Amino acid sequence: MSNTSDSELRQKALKIASRHSGEKLTYRIKCKAKYEYRRFLGGSRFHRPASGSDFNLSAFESPKNTYSESRQDCFVIEMTTGSALSHYLEIGSGPPIIKNNTYLLESKFGWDGLSLDFNPNFVREFQFARRNPVVHADATNFDYLHTLEKLGFPEDIGYLQIDIDPSYQSLIALFQIPFHKFRFATITFEHDLYRSNSRVAKISRQKLQAEGYRLVVMNVLAAKGKPFEDWWVHPDLVSPERYRGLISNRINPSRLFDR
Repeated sequence: MSNTSDSELRQKALKIASRHSGEKLTYRIKCKAKYEYRRFLGGSRFHRPASGSDFNLSAFESPKNTYSESRQDCFVIEMTTGSALSHYLEIGSGPPIIKNNTYLLESKFGWDGLSLDFNPNFVREFQFARRNPVVHADATNFDYLHTLEKLGFPEDIGYLQIDIDPSYQSLIALFQIPFHKFRFATITFEHDLYRSNSRVAKISRQKLQAEGYRLVVMNVLAAKGKPFEDWWVHPDLVSPERYRGLISNRINPSRLFDR
């Protein structure tokens, strides 16, 4: 267990951000290029989940039952089924349907939610294709508390996604979340360990552990040898029976903070 204070963790996150700030422009250029290429191809089909995922959810064996890149939406549904939790906060929404973690929640299960993205192209697509609202905003500098209260979000929320490129921005956004006011049954946090500073993963784990969350699946694989994301639950909102069988064998709680 780490004794590092929240303010110290925040300062470490800001230091990483300042050190790697030049990556931000590069990612924006790449994102624009990918968007234009996808437009040139003229749409897309269901995205098949990556074969490198650490586990398989039996209730969602068919790839047509997921819209996510690595079955994040299935994880959320499995963890929250039977509860009254039906709201999400999606930070870094990306495309509105394919490779999106909340489209299944909204379209098939009737969830309400709020999405944020910095890419205006994705925001326009989202506004056209989705029922729930999306905000064109910088997720690292956004008033989540005021916005969620204004929208009438409950204090217990089903799902929080944080997925911004480059990953240090996900880390900064994590420290903007009003955990003192809201709890999330499930969280997926993209740290892009395979291509990013390992301290992004380390600090995010320290932060979420301190907020009372349990790391269920560590270093989900986007492809073989490419760990990119951690999946968390709040033990007060998700019963152990639901997540016990999914805990990655690679999770060693005594070593979470010395990586």
